[in-house]
Amino acid sequence: MAAGGKVVNSLEVSPDGASLLLGAEDGTLQLWKESDGTPLRSLAKGLGTGLVATFSPRGDMILCSRASDNALCLWDTSLPARLRDEESKAGAARQQLAINSSSIPARAALVEWYRMQGASEWANDLLDGGPIEADAGIAAARSRWQGGNFTTAVDDFDALLQHNDSSFPIAYLQACRDAAARHE
Repeated sequence: MAAGGKVVNSLEVSPDGASLLLGAEDGTLQLWKESDGTPLRSLAKGLGTGLVATFSPRGDMILCSRASDNALCLWDTSLPARLRDEESKAGAARQQLAINSSSIPARAALVEWYRMQGASEWANDLLDGGPIEADAGIAAARSRWQGGNFTTAVDDFDALLQHNDSSFPIAYLQACRDAAARHE
């Protein structure tokens, strides 16, 4: 099947029938409005060949797999309000970085924004620019994990567990740390 000049590997209808999920051979994952075929959102680009994706039964999550390396990706589709909020924070962070390029809170906000957008390479570039303190540790850990830097992700989760000043439950942080450690 071809759509917009791309070979389509998977096409799924959301459980509510309002959206189509298109996984293309070139590694593009997009949501489309079912009623008129209007593109709603590009979830990711360059995920690799052999991309297959599906909605969860409730439609609030999207699971994607790549044949090229057997990787799994997961998106929470119930986050549009959070995305708008994070986009606003990212805009403010960019302005802050123009004034003070070493602002840790601004870099942390952009790390989270890029991670949410699936741009883990950009997030990792920001992380490589210097320390991200404990208040942004979860964003750093997630970004490093998403980018395949499991050893550093384990270190980030260890720091979060040691400081225990995040809003995430200890059991969640420990499970994430253990899962990252298994990939080292």
